[in-house]
Amino acid sequence: INDKASIIFEGAVIGSWDGFKSDGTPVSNGKYYLKVDTVDSLGSVTSVTREILVNRHLAEVTVRIFNEVGEVIKILGHAYTDSVTITNNLTLSSTTIAPSYQAGSTNALVNFTLGDGTVLTWDGRNSNGTIVSSGNYYVEVRSFDGVGAGATVTKQITVIHGDLSVPNGVVLVYPNPMTVGSGSSVILFNAASALPLTLDIQVYAVSGELVAILAGPAGTGRAVWDLAGQSIASGLYLAVISVSDPYGGVTRQFTKIALLH
Repeated sequence: INDKASIIFEGAVIGSWDGFKSDGTPVSNGKYYLKVDTVDSLGSVTSVTREILVNRHLAEVTVRIFNEVGEVIKILGHAYTDSVTITNNLTLSSTTIAPSYQAGSTNALVNFTLGDGTVLTWDGRNSNGTIVSSGNYYVEVRSFDGVGAGATVTKQITVIHGDLSVPNGVVLVYPNPMTVGSGSSVILFNAASALPLTLDIQVYAVSGELVAILAGPAGTGRAVWDLAGQSIASGLYLAVISVSDPYGGVTRQFTKIALLH
């Protein structure tokens, strides 16, 4: 794979070709032609063409992640070499993964160990850098020795999103206490985060009666409780706040809200 055809002009190497295309894939074995044009000070062009014979056997290894419908969502590794150990074995450090955008999360990574000892790591993200949704995924290792032998090994890995940790630990609720009629009639719920969080809230009276159901705009980390025109008595209320991300992570918070008239 390291063999190259050098281009020499007047005793100096001015370039080389390694037998690969512009997209990084190798050309097929066969004859190719290298053309060099030289232009003198008067504008005259002289062309020289030389034949190059490509005759080699390149080994190839590809490691890909598929979703349940067979789409490739991530290429973990792809390489051409002069020789390769055919991979008939693939070891996973875990068959489940709980990826997260938050540092320090447990079980957020999985290691794949190939038959030759090579270790690759997947963090649960696709090729766009986005964490994938919960579900079953498949890691596939394809290896070819370049002379006819090859193997494909596939194993399943399950992505499970567990509890979500809200930055700073809480969803802020303000004003609290809320004095109804003091100018503003809105109570704001805010999960200060750069993550695309969604808030869904149920508000209960101390008697257990459901007073309000609030749905925040998806991905904003915010929701409002507008008390304008509502006949809600002074007292203590319990807000059950569900926080979710687009990948299945969910957590809940319970916050007491005092209303004063």
